[in-house]
Formats: sequence, C-alpha cells, structure tokens
Amino acid sequence: METTTIRVLGAPTIVRDGRAGVLAGRRHQAVLTLLALEVGRPVDADSLIGAIWAGDPPTSARKTLQGLVLRLRRRLPEGAIVTEGSSYRLDVPSSAVDAVAFGELVDAAQAVPPAAALERLEQALGLWRGVAFDELTSDRFTIERAYLDERRRLAEEDRCEALLAVGRVADAALELERLTKEEPTRERRWGLLMAALHRLDRQADALRAYHQVRDDLLRRAGAAPGPFPPIVEGAGARRPEPAAS
Repeated sequence: METTTIRVLGAPTIVRDGRAGVLAGRRHQAVLTLLALEVGRPVDADSLIGAIWAGDPPTSARKTLQGLVLRLRRRLPEGAIVTEGSSYRLDVPSSAVDAVAFGELVDAAQAVPPAAALERLEQALGLWRGVAFDELTSDRFTIERAYLDERRRLAEEDRCEALLAVGRVADAALELERLTKEEPTRERRWGLLMAALHRLDRQADALRAYHQVRDDLLRRAGAAPGPFPPIVEGAGARRPEPAAS
C-alpha cells in the first residue's frame, strides 16, 4: 500500500513510498504548505492567493493558482487534493503531515510517565529537518513558523526535563549547556541546567550559571530572573570561585 508524507518542518517536501521530492518554486511550496497546515479543512482560493503573493496578486492569480494545484495533484496520490467550490482541501490522514504529527506527539508526551514522554518527544523533535518552510515569507507563514518554532523550543525543554526524570542527568546537562548558549534569555533552560549541574555535584558550575543568567537578564531587561532551584537560590548571594585556568 502506497504511503505519502508531507513534510513542512524544513523545505516543503512530498515523500511517496520513501522517495522524497523537495518542491521547487516558492509558489508550489506555498500552496502545499498552507494545505498541509490546514489538512482536512478547506482553504479558500483567496487565502491561498494571499499566501502566495503576500497581498499583491496579479490579475491572473486565480488561473495561476489552478495551474499550481494541477501540478501538485500530479505529485500526490489521486484524490489527495479535493476541490470544494472555490476552496481546496488536502485529503490525507492528518498524521501524514509532519507538523501535525509533531504536535500530536508533543501533546501525547504530557500525559504519560517520563520514560514514555522522552520517547515521544524525541520522535517529535526528530521530525524537524531545518527551519520550517523558510523560503515562505508572507504574514501567514511567518506567524505559523513562529508558532511551530516556539513549540519546538518547549519540546526541547520538556525533553531535558524528562532526561532528568529518568536519571540521564549528564545527557541533560550536555544538552542544556547547548540550549542555553543557543538562546540565553530562556530562563527555564537555565533552571534545568542548574538542577542538572547540582545533581552532578557541580555546584560551582551551577552557581556560575546562576550569576551568568542573572547578570545577563539585568543587563538586557533590567530585571532579575524568576525563581530557580532552591539549592541555587540559597547560595545565590555567593560568587563562585573563578574557573581554574
């Protein structure tokens, strides 16, 4: 039985029976991506036109859209794009769209014990292959991308919390050191890093992290960070000794 997957967590791609084909051309990518994000729901032609041409469509926009849909239909299984009046609907299982599968896995991770949560979160994060539909810059895609990016960041943090819960503390610390460097203003990452460092008996490093984030937030926003693990808060008044050179 033929399987089809639509990938948008990266360059928009159609995968049929394991063979991946990245879509060339922003217009084709825009149509596929918007239909995929709304999988199972009709998307009217005006919304597609607005997403393709960012509010400045040519007079031939509807005819061009019809041609784009026709070419996409040739890349997809028969009946995958359904016409409903002036709207189009992607008629594939919602889980066949990687962005939907990602959200479902992240949601499922909230309702299971840490080991199972870790498995689901790693599956979810493994669906990402780069910046989501990064060549698409209309307002609609910018908003959707920001939403997905924030869910990815939260999932990364949830994964680290699950690593701590199952006792993989060193793995959590290593990942959190990377994540705090990547986005130093996300306080939750620092709190988890401090907890991991404390559990590894690296109190000096935990204190150093505390003062680093506190000083950075005071400099950037004029406000101290929120509460951190008590073991760190209780020692927060003390500066750690400088690292040995």
